[in-house]
Amino acid sequence: MGLQLGTITKTRFALAVIISALFGYSLLALGAFIFVRNVRGISQVHYLDLLLPNRWPNYRQTRGEHYLAEGRSRLLQGEYREAFTLLGIGLKSAPADRDGRLALAQLYLDSRQPDLAEKYLEAGLHFHRQDPDYLRPYLGLLLRLQKDARIVALCRELLPLLPDSTPRDRLLALAAATASYYRGNFDQAEDYIRIAQLQRHPEGRLLAQKIDWERGYRDLALNDLRALAVEFPDDSQVYAELIARLRSSDLSHEARRLSLAFSIAHPRNSRPRIELLRDYVDVGDSVRADHEVDTMILDFPTDSNALLALADYAANSANGALALRLYHHAQAHRLDTVPFALLAVEALVVERKHQSALDLTKTIFEANPGWAKTHRPLFASLQAITHFGLGDREAGELFLSHFNSQGQPRAENLLAIANRLLDVSAIEPALRLLTRAIEADPLNQAALSRLITLELNHHRSDRLAAHLQRLLAMRRPSPDLLRVAHHRLGGDAFLFAPDRAPVLASIRAHLDADTARARRQP
Repeated sequence: MGLQLGTITKTRFALAVIISALFGYSLLALGAFIFVRNVRGISQVHYLDLLLPNRWPNYRQTRGEHYLAEGRSRLLQGEYREAFTLLGIGLKSAPADRDGRLALAQLYLDSRQPDLAEKYLEAGLHFHRQDPDYLRPYLGLLLRLQKDARIVALCRELLPLLPDSTPRDRLLALAAATASYYRGNFDQAEDYIRIAQLQRHPEGRLLAQKIDWERGYRDLALNDLRALAVEFPDDSQVYAELIARLRSSDLSHEARRLSLAFSIAHPRNSRPRIELLRDYVDVGDSVRADHEVDTMILDFPTDSNALLALADYAANSANGALALRLYHHAQAHRLDTVPFALLAVEALVVERKHQSALDLTKTIFEANPGWAKTHRPLFASLQAITHFGLGDREAGELFLSHFNSQGQPRAENLLAIANRLLDVSAIEPALRLLTRAIEADPLNQAALSRLITLELNHHRSDRLAAHLQRLLAMRRPSPDLLRVAHHRLGGDAFLFAPDRAPVLASIRAHLDADTARARRQP
């Protein structure tokens, strides 16, 4: 009897312990629930998600979605540091959230960390390989990073043997075809165009005509482009491609007629009207050119994008009077005048009116005293060019140093400034800026090619071999540049250049491969 009572007592005690433990656990879960809802602010969480272990994944998902939503909200408010942290935390708990992953990847791109952006987008393929809205930015990034082999491998993995006519399959096939085209694998590019029936779509036909053009079938490519422009008269990409091909084929009269027709059909599109203006200037028709400028300014009185496109044309064509007119127009209409002021100064620099450019800069800062702190670095590079143009190299170096000390400009901007410096024979500063450009963006092929040309012309051998090897790894480097490099590097001027022999062999192998590929083309 005593043994039985002892057993009952132990059972009751065990039950009491279990009940107490469950009660304590429930209280802990309740405390966690209150903390999460009231302190963390995650109002979507449910008590049972914290209480029941089998529902903990629901809590992690809810928590992740909350942080991702908060991160996107901070992003809209311009709080990028906080957005970085919140989006990163959120993705750990809700890794399948597409928009959060895309937002974080874009933040990494904006902070010039494309490798991390690629890493996050690559990880998201596990969840979004069927989603064209996710694949499009990922494939676009790979194209930008020149990871063409990765694109082709990915498309082979994701595409069925007979692709369907779906946006996803077309996107993948077009990416693979484009990557193949960039590497000169025209047969492979055409295979993707054919199996995915991309020739039924303007983007596929545009790529097909580019291949024909590169193969030397230029009349065929032009005729296909003309037919495409008739079929898709409102497609600005088709129009731009046809205009470029016509100009390179010395068919400026046809280009002018096309620009006129497109500008009439699309009066709110500034690009064809600027092309038409360029045509009038090229043939010396100043009356029509002036009329087109007047009409554009009347038609786009407060459209900053259209007016800036016109100001950019003025700067590049050394039309200081037009650029100044647009700057004053922007002032009168209360537009953001900073870019117009920069383009006005640049136009005078290109026009080689260096003293006028300095005088205008002084006038601009006197009229806008608040610009000195925030915008002076933007003008410093132009002031440097003007001083070099006036023969004052000391002042030029001073302003260039001021420009270089301000943040990290884009490689495209550094290339543009370097080209302006070369126009005034400032070789050393241009070399420094081009070197900085390829450090900022190692895949900027235009800047690298320009730097190599400069090094060849001025016998700068220290890093020439390394730069040439980098160029050879890029997409279809200019055969003309490679032939010049092979000829000059093989001469006595570069007899003691570092790594001369291996880079000469690499260039020769690349040129031979190009020749062999061209012979295989139909």
